Amino acid sequence: MHKIKETFYFLILVMIGITAIGYAQEESEQLEAEPGVLQTLIGPVVIILAIGILLTVIVYIIFRTVQQWRTMHEIIQALPDSMQKIWNIESNITNSLKLIEVGQTAIQGNHEEIENSLNTTNRNIRRIISAIQESQESNVEEVVEPIEEPVSIDYQRKAEEEIRKAEQKVLELQDAYQSGQSIILDDTETITLRQRLLISLNWMEHSLQEWIGELEGSGSANGDLIQTLKYANQDVRDKLIEIRRNEHPTPRPLESTGNIDNETEFHKLQIQCHKHVAHFEGMLYGYEMQCPLENENCDDFIPQFIKDRLFNGVAKYLDTEQPPEQLRSFLAVVDYEIIPLEVGKTVADAHYHDIQKSRHTSGEQGTIVEVITPGLQRISDGEIVQKPVVVRGE
Repeated sequence: MHKIKETFYFLILVMIGITAIGYAQEESEQLEAEPGVLQTLIGPVVIILAIGILLTVIVYIIFRTVQQWRTMHEIIQALPDSMQKIWNIESNITNSLKLIEVGQTAIQGNHEEIENSLNTTNRNIRRIISAIQESQESNVEEVVEPIEEPVSIDYQRKAEEEIRKAEQKVLELQDAYQSGQSIILDDTETITLRQRLLISLNWMEHSLQEWIGELEGSGSANGDLIQTLKYANQDVRDKLIEIRRNEHPTPRPLESTGNIDNETEFHKLQIQCHKHVAHFEGMLYGYEMQCPLENENCDDFIPQFIKDRLFNGVAKYLDTEQPPEQLRSFLAVVDYEIIPLEVGKTVADAHYHDIQKSRHTSGEQGTIVEVITPGLQRISDGEIVQKPVVVRGE
């Protein structure tokens, strides 16, 4: 609107100037025809006024042109900075979009992991509940018919004892979880690498417990071997405690069912107590499968633990030419196996064996006469992970 007004005023001044010049020309012609004093004065005045108006218009045009030129010059000078700001804004927008896309991908992945864990937990709970119900249905059906009991049974007392046992079982599960003991985790095709590492750690702790129990039950096992396995088992528990960060799910309270005065109601209560324990086991399962591993190096811890802490710790107590199944199972977790050697037959080779010393022997020279420390190799490609330390015969 301001520019329209300026243009309008400019046209008026131009028209006034042109009109003044035309009038001055007309007056000058009349002055030539009828000379007079008034006509003589009016002509120059009009001409001066017209020239003044035209000069004003010209000055105004020059002023506006200079002003517009300065404005354009400032705009041109500021153009690189403006373009840089626009480029920075576009870069920020692009980076923000990338971060949003990464965040959406991470959220989607976490959602899928949680959904898979919850589905697996629900399947475990349903399986446990189904087994409990099947085992209890026959007992429930048996008491439908009147039973003649020689003496009265205090079902309320039995019910309270059953509830106490269920709550005690839940507390034991909670304490075991906090102390780093393992829980049973399913190994399915839908789990992530992080969950597979958690499954491996829990399997290792559980297998070590079973191995120790078998050795202690045999009565003839080496006490040093059992102690070494216990130390190794504690290392795995400490790692699980570190991952769990002293956190655990809280069990829901066991709801009371009121007075129990017959066998049928008592068995229903038993089923409810079993469900209570099974539900908490499912909570532990789901919580364990979601434990974060951002600051954990389990992928390095597991092979290093199996090679250095477990294998090298127990190998000196075992017959490595015929290693026990438990040791082979642990080595297979990280694709390891014991390098096969036959004392008195396998030729000592510095490329494959760490020859610590030589010893005179009545057997064939150059063969291995003693294995100080057995070696390890990969199952998949035969690459040597740890050379066996041997004594060569001379």
